[in-house]
Amino acid sequence: MTPSRPDPQSAPAGPTRPRWLRSLRARLLVSVNLVVALMVIGGLTLDYRHQLAGELRAYRAALSDEARALLPGAAELRHHGLSTVQRYVDAVCAAMQDRSSPGHHIVVDIGDDTIQAQSHNRDSDVILTQIRMGATRPGGRLDADGVPLVVGDARSGDLRAFVAERSEPVIARIRAQALARLLTLTGIGVIGALLVNIVLMHQVTRPVSELARVVRRIGAGELGARPGRFATDELDLLAGEIGRMSTDLEHRERDRAAHLSKAQRIQRRLLPAVEPDDAVAVVYRPADTVAGDYYDLLTLPDGSLLVCIADVCGHGVPAAMGAAILKTLLLSATERYTSLSEIPRHINERFLRVSLTEDFASMVLVRLDPTLEHLEFVNAGHEPCYLLRATGDIQRLESTGMLLGVSPDACWKTERIARTPLDRLVLLTDGVAEAADRSGRHFGRAALVAELENRGRQSAAEIANAIISSLDNHCGDADVNDDQTILVLGVQELLARQVRS
Repeated sequence: MTPSRPDPQSAPAGPTRPRWLRSLRARLLVSVNLVVALMVIGGLTLDYRHQLAGELRAYRAALSDEARALLPGAAELRHHGLSTVQRYVDAVCAAMQDRSSPGHHIVVDIGDDTIQAQSHNRDSDVILTQIRMGATRPGGRLDADGVPLVVGDARSGDLRAFVAERSEPVIARIRAQALARLLTLTGIGVIGALLVNIVLMHQVTRPVSELARVVRRIGAGELGARPGRFATDELDLLAGEIGRMSTDLEHRERDRAAHLSKAQRIQRRLLPAVEPDDAVAVVYRPADTVAGDYYDLLTLPDGSLLVCIADVCGHGVPAAMGAAILKTLLLSATERYTSLSEIPRHINERFLRVSLTEDFASMVLVRLDPTLEHLEFVNAGHEPCYLLRATGDIQRLESTGMLLGVSPDACWKTERIARTPLDRLVLLTDGVAEAADRSGRHFGRAALVAELENRGRQSAAEIANAIISSLDNHCGDADVNDDQTILVLGVQELLARQVRS
């Protein structure tokens, strides 16, 4: 009997990550490469700024040297007039080519007079203002109107010379050098990442995969499987712990199997020793090593025969313990009572005392008296059972009261059914009707009744075989989730054997 339980709530899904980022190797690679990339980018940025500042300082120093070289000539020529100085400045500026000195421009202050080079047609008040501003800036650098300048200057008395050039070539060269270093380091980083990946494969991924394979073998039942040794202390420690766990599980499984085997033998002793013949046929299939299903054939004090089939909720060891309790209580009741109304009351009162609150059981009791032409039964919340007539009719033995272990005030009505010599009694547990195939479709009571039709003249063994064959065809290779018991009795044959004994 499988108790109903509320459907478990699904756990909320956590944040999803890309599949490739779920491996330890990928995360280590990403983490290491990210840190290295940030360090490289930061270092290159600082180096770029430092180198650019140094190059611009050297650039300005060179321009300042040129300005100082102009001063002696300007001082000598000023006595010949400003036009002579103008020609001198133009000649010097014209000698500077745009390819080697882009944007080259010279300004000379002589007292209150200003002379600009005119050879490259760059003379203007705007460029004059920019050059004077650039000379006052740190590093002599000025970025104005989209034209970056570097200005060098020199002074001697009332003479002052300014030499300016565009800073773009210097900046472009430094950027090209920084980009070249970045590409070089990127290439080295890619090679390094490949080497780190190979190392991680050898040092981490393969050992972890080996440990996972061993754990899967243990999970599949290969207890005692142990991983090999590893080169790293951490993985070797983990491998040792997995090996010890596997050995412990092997020992515990051996003990558990021994205990279950003994429990199985004990349960078999609780069931009557029945040889399949025309009178009795039994199919007893636990869903686990031991079952919560129980059946019995007992002789009452008045000489009548009591047939019992019961089903304790659940399956496995707890249900088997409940079945053992029912066996004891049934034996106690049959030693004292003959009436079917008293036997379930006696069992129910004591089952309530020893069972857990959530435990309950169902039971069918059928009393067969050779001196009477009818049978009596009570059904304590059990699966409907069936009486097959030789005529083909099927009579259901429906519930006549509630389950055992629910209420101390429960009572059960005794029903009587006329019997004939060829009747067949079919008792079974709900694990038969509720057996399901892989799609979850139950075998069902309708299919069971259809299988029983027109089998009233067959032997008990033939009927039991027909039911189990149809059940197995329906379920296929689906897992068995509940105990299955089928008890088929030839009423006349059973009573004849009872009289002989």
